[in-house]
Order: sequence, then C-alpha cells, then structure tokens
Amino acid sequence: MIVNGLLLSISYSMKKLFLILFSSLFVLACSKKELEGVMATADQRAATLVSTAGDLLGSWKFKNYSDLKKINYEVSLEFKGELSNDNKLQLSGRSSVNFYTATFESKATDKSLKIGAIGRTKIAGTPEANDFENIYLERLGKAINYEFKDKNTLLIYLSEPVKEIMYFERN
Repeated sequence: MIVNGLLLSISYSMKKLFLILFSSLFVLACSKKELEGVMATADQRAATLVSTAGDLLGSWKFKNYSDLKKINYEVSLEFKGELSNDNKLQLSGRSSVNFYTATFESKATDKSLKIGAIGRTKIAGTPEANDFENIYLERLGKAINYEFKDKNTLLIYLSEPVKEIMYFERN
C-alpha cells in the first residue's frame, strides 16, 4: 500500500511535470509564430520604405547652394536602406567638421522629403568650418522636396530660405 501510494505520488508528479513542460512548449511555439509574423511585417515595412526612397538611396557629395558659390569643404550625405529603432530610414554623412545622422521619410511619387532631428558628433573645428556646418545642417533639416537634374545630380528643395536648393552629386 505504501509502495502503491509512493508510485501514485511519483506518477502524479510526473504528470504535473509533463503538463508544465507541454504547456511551456505550446506557449513558446505560439510566441515563435507570432514573432515570425512580427518579423515578416517589419521586413515588409522595410522593403516598402526602401522602395519609396527610390533613387535617393546611396552616397552623395554636397556641391553648392543655389548661389553656386564654391564649397571649401568635403561634405557627404548617404541615404541608407536601413531602418532606425523607430522604423524610419536612416541617413548619415560628414559635414565640414562633424559626422551627422538622422532619419528621413520620402516618397518617390511626389518627391517629398522630410528629415528628422539631426544628431552630430562634437569635434572641434575652426569658427568658419563650424559656421558652415551649422548652416548646412540647419538647411538640410528644412528639406521638403527633391528631384534629379540627371541621374547623378540631386537637388534638395528647402522650405527656408525661400527658393533655396542644395545641389549634390552622386559618389
């Protein structure tokens, strides 16, 4: 009788353990399917965003503003096909002194362009280089539209100053 009770107790414990393990596996399997669904949705969103960015993606070299004055600095801009933590496309570059990064949204259909808050490194530069950089980044942040003059020339139109255009050449 004691042996039978002991076997029943062990059997009950084994059933309980089996039930816990089975339930855990079931929950994990459901979570894995849900996670795969979320990942697929994120991949689809990334593909959609990249396709809306169209020919913008890639590396560009800043040439000048509308006034066509020569730029004395090597300034780059790269529109990336990568998503940030907030599911927006990323851009980065090097200005006259610092490296910078931001998110952006664009639509190839109407050539709209919106650039998020621009962050940059804190490297010291000459007053002239710092002034140039401040103006460049401020103006870049005011982008509203873009167009291609040809396949290697990008024009970014700004909301301010009125009728200002930034000219870039594909690297």
